[in-house]
Amino acid sequence: MLPICGKCHSAIKTRPSSGYLSCSGTCEKRFHFKCVDVPESLQEQLESVPGLNWKCSDCLKKCVSFDSDSLNVFLGKKFEEMVSNLKEVFSDLKTDLIKNAERQIKDTFMEPEPVTSFSSILKNKTKPAVIIEPKNPEQNFAQTKTDIASSIDPANEKIQIAKVKSTKNGGMLVGCLSSDQNLRFKQLAQEKLANSYVIRELNGISPRVRIVGFSQKYEEDEWVELADYMKSVNNSIFNVSSSCKILKFWATKKKRSTYQALLQVLR
Repeated sequence: MLPICGKCHSAIKTRPSSGYLSCSGTCEKRFHFKCVDVPESLQEQLESVPGLNWKCSDCLKKCVSFDSDSLNVFLGKKFEEMVSNLKEVFSDLKTDLIKNAERQIKDTFMEPEPVTSFSSILKNKTKPAVIIEPKNPEQNFAQTKTDIASSIDPANEKIQIAKVKSTKNGGMLVGCLSSDQNLRFKQLAQEKLANSYVIRELNGISPRVRIVGFSQKYEEDEWVELADYMKSVNNSIFNVSSSCKILKFWATKKKRSTYQALLQVLR
């Protein structure tokens, strides 16, 4: 059966001399040259140039047309957005890399922070201090600090301050490195600030320590000697000027042949 022309709907002879061409679009129809008004010059090119295609008017209408200038503007904006996104990604990546590098350097080369030992905490808490509180209940800590600083010169008195902190009612706690310096600071405060302030000494806490592992029971009349011995073998815990006493001595619950003692640290 002979193919039909997509334009005139008559049969198309398949001999080359019949003069027809096939649409390369979606319809895949055949047309007489004369029916589609194809110039002779184009006919020759279609026949002689391999890969040169032709589409009928109906298939051309189905093709999407565009304005080249508008397309270039659109593509340009998309390109700028892509570049901006890439810059943001690289910036975040750079920041993360720097932070990771700094963290690795710190972990590798920085010295670890010292761990506060039980003995250092105990020594600090058992040290005495002086509390200076204003008689005026409306006075704040800033005024108290100013008055103390203008009245007492620690450097001139050769007093080394170990700790300073605010207390309630606008007061100030001052602790020195030694008991002698602490006593000297208290005397100076009483001489120069007693009219407007109440000065009192804080002797520090008296912590209790439970020691487990005694293999024998000690009677109460032996506790003083035992306490002195415990201080001598635990000098890393107790201050030189401090002392201790045994409050209780009893057997452990799990093992009745093992004993424990409760010590109280004193100044």
